[in-house]
Amino acid sequence: MRNGYCREYRRKVLDPLAQGLRPEDRNRCTDAVEKFFDNPRHPSLNFERLGSGLRQNHCSIRASQELRVILAVNDFAAPSRVALLNMGHHDPMYDWARRQNYHTSLDDYGVVAWASEDAVESGNPAVPPGTFEEWMLYLPEQQRRMVHRYFYKGVGRIRGAAGTGKTVLALHRAACLARRYPGERILVTTFSRSLCNHMKALFHRFPDPPENVDHSNIDFINVDRVARQFHQGPVDLKSVNEAFEVAYRATIPRDKMARLDREYMKDEIRYVIKGRDARREEYLDTGSFERFGRKRWFRRPDREISWRLSEAWDREMKERGTVSFEDRLVEARNLARQSPKPAYRAAIVDEAQDMTLVGMQLVLALVAGKRTERPPKDGLLVLDDAAQRIYPGGFRPAWVKLNYSGVSQTLDVNYRNTRRIFEAARAVRGEVIVSKDANDDGTVEPDRFEGGEGSRPLFINARNGESVAIRDRIRTLVDKEGFKHEEIGVVTRQNEAVDRLLEWMDRHLIPCVNLKDLKKNGSLGPGVRVGTFDRAKGMEFRAVFIPRLGKSLFPINADKDGPEQLAISTSEGEPMPTAEEEAEQRQLNLDRLYVAMTRAKEILYLIADEQPCAEIERAHRYFTDIREDPLAQA
Repeated sequence: MRNGYCREYRRKVLDPLAQGLRPEDRNRCTDAVEKFFDNPRHPSLNFERLGSGLRQNHCSIRASQELRVILAVNDFAAPSRVALLNMGHHDPMYDWARRQNYHTSLDDYGVVAWASEDAVESGNPAVPPGTFEEWMLYLPEQQRRMVHRYFYKGVGRIRGAAGTGKTVLALHRAACLARRYPGERILVTTFSRSLCNHMKALFHRFPDPPENVDHSNIDFINVDRVARQFHQGPVDLKSVNEAFEVAYRATIPRDKMARLDREYMKDEIRYVIKGRDARREEYLDTGSFERFGRKRWFRRPDREISWRLSEAWDREMKERGTVSFEDRLVEARNLARQSPKPAYRAAIVDEAQDMTLVGMQLVLALVAGKRTERPPKDGLLVLDDAAQRIYPGGFRPAWVKLNYSGVSQTLDVNYRNTRRIFEAARAVRGEVIVSKDANDDGTVEPDRFEGGEGSRPLFINARNGESVAIRDRIRTLVDKEGFKHEEIGVVTRQNEAVDRLLEWMDRHLIPCVNLKDLKKNGSLGPGVRVGTFDRAKGMEFRAVFIPRLGKSLFPINADKDGPEQLAISTSEGEPMPTAEEEAEQRQLNLDRLYVAMTRAKEILYLIADEQPCAEIERAHRYFTDIREDPLAQA
């Protein structure tokens, strides 16, 4: 996807300027403009300033060896407002710019090509949003065909690695369906409320909205809130957690608590037992019931303990008059399946790899009603990437009775990351099976990177402290490189680390905001974006910092998940391999790190105040390794 300009801008400005050119020259110039909106610093454009005076704001980009496009910008180092002025052959264009004294007032210029977030939010209709994370109106031909395709079997699937544009494509598809089925409700959903709010905010900044479409018929609601429409039972999270603690202490034998720890058992119930709405004998059948996404070896005695814990948890919640989100999801699915009329004409599920089986069954029921296996034409579009799974559990398409044969398509161009950032993220995560088969659970990789090769990510051994390294490099990016605070993200694994970073940056006068505010507000104020790996899902930043990647903290925190959890044995006294105990948590955290690393568009910093974790050491050739940070100030 590309930084866009609305059709109105192209009709009023771009096409008239190109009228005097031969068709092949016109195409070269318009291609260069579109590439510039993708990436102003693309090497092939040779973006250069004309003139050297303080008021002189003309620049040129190269469309070919003989052709140039002349632009006016507000800031050459970091352009946020750009006007397209002229295009044509090399010498006449430079002569024209010279006659203008290399200056054009952007305030007097009627339409600008793109604008900053502030200009977009000001409501100026002539200023479409231009940053990647805000909105891309223009779509390449491949994606445009996907957006407008008819899914006669009812179900479609689009796969793509990080940065290939799944989320923006989903928003275009929502607009397409709103045009195609006016007056009928369209659902856009995913697992995360923050991500849904972010998608909604992007959609409503759409500068060229669908004609005759009431945006209120497109609902951006995460799956838990969808369930609340059908089942109003109270979810008191504090009581739910208290109930679990009582049930855990009453059910888990003391000698097994080291291995069957609280969080693991809670996830087992949430994502496997309740996420699959499993029956007892079904779950206890170790030969046929696959604990999808879980690597820890659970023999029948372990599963029996898990089942007893689930029953005890239910009893404790009932005594407190509450239910869990997973219980409400199951009940909502059952009610939706009984509905004589579907609640939605069509549904779009983004980041589907993190949905539970019951969550997907609910969405399917919402568009099919009693026809639970037969969604209507165009009824369901699923967008996913197995490499970006950040929660345990999950589902296989066959379990939802979804057949993607003939309706699965793959996005193969990365528009966000440079090649070196993407390859470093993949190397740290580990080698995975790469496949484009419609029904497998492998991952897909881009064939091309619009951002080019880029520079290597940096690993910084922050001997003066990780926060010091982050602070000093943020100041350098803002003061010397022209970055805005809003273009910088700092992401880490745990909420506690986020709170400490926010406090530290506030104390050192660096404006910052917490990504969790998206959950409440749907938008963020000015400042560096700080949050967890999970909350960074679906977002992008020009520069990303990821601290706390030392060998004692990542992928498994030694303080929390230490060796005492690995001294394990079965109920029969047989030793159990420690590798399987570690593998699941390590891979889950590495998957989350992969998501965090692929949020970076231009610059990526991995930071530790000790030796890096083994996975980063293994991938060292993909990084520029800084053992002594030259910018650090104690």
